[in-house]
Amino acid sequence: MDTQIATSGSKYAYERWRPVTVIRTGAIDPDPDWTPLHTSPAHPDYPSGHNTYAGAQPRSH
Repeated sequence: MDTQIATSGSKYAYERWRPVTVIRTGAIDPDPDWTPLHTSPAHPDYPSGHNTYAGAQPRSH
């Protein structure tokens, strides 16, 4: 649970754009009609939740 809380907090601290946002509205050659293969989540991209959860170690009792 600590990992999930820390990762979610970090996503909003860094506020990195997802590629779909950059491609559609970026300063260099924007393409507003571009669509990704899969629906993008509604939260920032960095850091990766999958990577932080995989690296978390359970506490021993």
